[in-house]
Amino acid sequence: MAAASGAAVAAVFVADPFVGKPESERGAPFRGALFCFRRLDDRLLRAYDPGVARRGAPVSQTMDQLIRIQEHDRRAARLRRERDSIPQRRAQVQAALADLGQAREEAEQAWKSGVAEAHRLDLEVEGLRERIRRFQAQQFEVKSNDDYRALVREIEEHERRVRELEDRELEQMEENEVLRARADARKKALTEDEAAVREEEAAMDLRAARIEEELEALEAERREMVASADPDWLHRYERILDHVGDFAVVPIENGTCGGCHMKLPPQVVHDAKRAESISSCAFCGRLLYWR
Repeated sequence: MAAASGAAVAAVFVADPFVGKPESERGAPFRGALFCFRRLDDRLLRAYDPGVARRGAPVSQTMDQLIRIQEHDRRAARLRRERDSIPQRRAQVQAALADLGQAREEAEQAWKSGVAEAHRLDLEVEGLRERIRRFQAQQFEVKSNDDYRALVREIEEHERRVRELEDRELEQMEENEVLRARADARKKALTEDEAAVREEEAAMDLRAARIEEELEALEAERREMVASADPDWLHRYERILDHVGDFAVVPIENGTCGGCHMKLPPQVVHDAKRAESISSCAFCGRLLYWR
């Protein structure tokens, strides 16, 4: 590139018969030759050096356009991420509600099982009492003391068993009260959470619709913005953005790239300050600007 540019400069000055004379003494022919040289030099620089913005689009203007486009694109990207996260948030809310519903079912089942156990104990007690009544009736029919004493032992054993079962039944009934209160509490919580989930889902649906509206407006604004941007630099910006994923245009911060944070050569920092051409980071490829 340097050789081509130098050859162009040499060609122009060899053709100029006023080389070495002050511009005031060279007249119109010199000014015409100088104008041709400047146009030729600008075309060659733009052809061989991608860091030079096209004629009519100053570097500062090009960078300002790219920065505004980047800010616009990042806002759109944030909206898309928020939109894409809504289904996951909805699934999480539904999963939490399902867990609460499962907990309510378990509490309800535990209470029903407790009620069934208390009923079983009551039936067992009633069966033992019926057998006690039969043993007591048989006492009047036995003819030996041994048979009588055997019936007494059976009655005592059944009465002891009845007392144990009645104690267990009482404990079960007390536990059933706790289980019933727990089941009622979880049922109430589920009802409240179902209402809250419906409200949250409605809010998410509304937010998703608004995000789509904002994205449509941003896309329309972007089309207007890129219409006046340098297509070559716009293409390069989009290519870099696709590669790095966050910022394609970054400021220089304390002599380092604002994207990869690598130390930049002094000449790159100097070129960014002069803003006569667009500089880029040799490490990550991001476009650089001075602020």
